[in-house]
Parts: sequence; C-alpha cells; structure tokens
Amino acid sequence: MPCCAIITCKTKSQTASIERGGISFHRFPKEPNAREQWIDVTGRGNWMPTKTSTICSKHFTENDFIIKNQTTNSCNAIINKPSYVAISASVQNCEGTQDLQAQASSSTLLTLTPKRDKNLKRKYTEIQELTNRMIAKSTGGGPSKQKYSPALRSFALTLDYYSPKAYEYVRKTFDTCLPDRRTLRKWYQNMGGDPGFTAESIEALKIKVKSTKYPIIAALSLDEMAIRRRIEWDGKKLLGHVDIGSGIEGDHVGIAKEALVFLVTGINCNFKVPVGYFLVDGINGRQRADLILQCLELIAETGIQIISLTFDGCAANIAMVECLNCSIKDKKFLFHTRQRIIQLL
Repeated sequence: MPCCAIITCKTKSQTASIERGGISFHRFPKEPNAREQWIDVTGRGNWMPTKTSTICSKHFTENDFIIKNQTTNSCNAIINKPSYVAISASVQNCEGTQDLQAQASSSTLLTLTPKRDKNLKRKYTEIQELTNRMIAKSTGGGPSKQKYSPALRSFALTLDYYSPKAYEYVRKTFDTCLPDRRTLRKWYQNMGGDPGFTAESIEALKIKVKSTKYPIIAALSLDEMAIRRRIEWDGKKLLGHVDIGSGIEGDHVGIAKEALVFLVTGINCNFKVPVGYFLVDGINGRQRADLILQCLELIAETGIQIISLTFDGCAANIAMVECLNCSIKDKKFLFHTRQRIIQLL
C-alpha cells in the first residue's frame, strides 16, 4: 500500500482518501538533480528511496502536472520545501525528532493485525533457534551422543511403534522433546538384536497389555528362514556362527544356515511382534520344545494369553509336538450346514 515518503505526511493510498480528495502518488524521478531535491524535501536525512517510494499530490502545485489524454502524471518538478519539515542534519538528533520517531513506531505497532503478529513471532522463534544452533556448532557445544536417557529412548521407540501419529503429536506438543524419526531409525539399528529372546519386544508387550482395557488373546508362530552361510566381522565380534543366545563363538562352532523366528500375532488386537530368533544349523524336536516352553513362559509374564501355536509340517516340528505331549492325529468332527466351511489344520 503506497504512502507518502515525507516524514510529516501520513497520507496512504486508501480508497476513502482517494475518493475524498483525489489524492495521487508519484514515484521519485530518475534525473539525479531532481531526485536529490525530492529526497531533501522528505526530511529523512541520509534516507534513500526505493523503486516503490512515492510522494503524494498534496505537495505539488497545479503547474507541476502534465495532463495527457485526460490522465494526470507528475513531471520532474522541484517541490518547494514545506516550512514545517526539518532538514538540517544537526536537528535530526534533537529531542523533538526522537519523540516523533517514537510516536511513529508506537503507531506502527498498534496497527499490526493478529495474523501478522503471529507470523512475526513464529519467524522470531525460528531465527532464535537457528542462532542457538549456529552458536552451539561454532563453539563445539553440539548435541551429545548421550543427550537422551535410556528411559526416554525406550519410551520413544515404543510410542513410535504403536502409533506414529501419536509420536508426532507428542513431539510437536512438548517442543521437540522427542528425537526426529531419523534418530529413531539409528536407534533401531543399534538395539541389541542379538540371537535369543528380545527383551525390548517382551517389554513392548507388557506396555501393550497395560494400555489395553481388555485381555489380549494372541497366537504364537515359529518358522525357519534360510540364510546365507557366511562369517562376517562387524568390528566387535564374528557373526554367522550357530547362536541360540549364549553368545559363544569360535572356530569350533558351526556356521548357521537358518534363522528360527518366533512371532506373536494379536487375535483380538492388531499387532505383530517378533519376540526372538535363533541362528541354527538344524535343530531337533526336543530343542524346539524347550524353546517353545521358554517363549510361552516369557509371554505369560506379560499378561498375554496364547491360544494357538502355528508351524509347518516338517519332521522336526512333528517330533516337537510329541515332546510337548500333544497330538495332531485327533479326530476332527464337522457339522454339515449350507454355509461354506473352511477347516484349519
């Protein structure tokens, strides 16, 4: 919105002002001498006009205008200096000028709209945060690797697992007290992950039970997945040997060819959690039965009720069933109805 550049003039290009007085606004001339005289008249000292700076028609006489095709344009006229404009450099720092500047600043603040005020506050906060980060980076006081406590790490990973939207809401509401998702991905990679039953998974199931108002019913599944027979050094230890959670390694230990995975799936609740895995090179029925019993005990401590066990029909799994004193040869009874029946074996 154009306004008059003369310091004592408050004319703005509002519709009401134009209709009432026919006021027009004219940009500063490009001719150097005339431009300097226009700047001198504004009473702003060393101020330099921009491309959009204007002076209203109140400060021109009728002879200063050139009329072409009923259109009024201002020429490069030399404006007479008003008697009430202070142009002396020695007067700029006087008490009267300081009061005028203070009044102008106060009136400007009072005219701020709520939306503009909100945007300015947001930009100020962003600039302040950026400044603090730059200062911390330049002084070597960047974020430490131990910035987040183990308890906060566990809370962040669990919350993000159950509800990513809830994680973003908590992070935004509590002023980024939780880390960014890129940090979470690093934490997932750096978690234990060693063969055996995962303590983090068991703890996550306990939290799920506490946050659910009804008893949780789930199913336990186990299956073997083929892996490449290969030994690798990760910088701390050798990986690829047979490992059932004992951590024993060495040349006397065989190379694993399969990963036996245990998975808990919710029946009346929507979740799937791998609770453990073991690197094996063939495992018999008795060993499988022992691992099943250990897994069921750990899950029972969380409060989840396992009502089914799912596995494929390999010989080792059939032997496992016999070691558990169970049988899959029991007779099954089907009642004939008109509806389609699907039998699960």
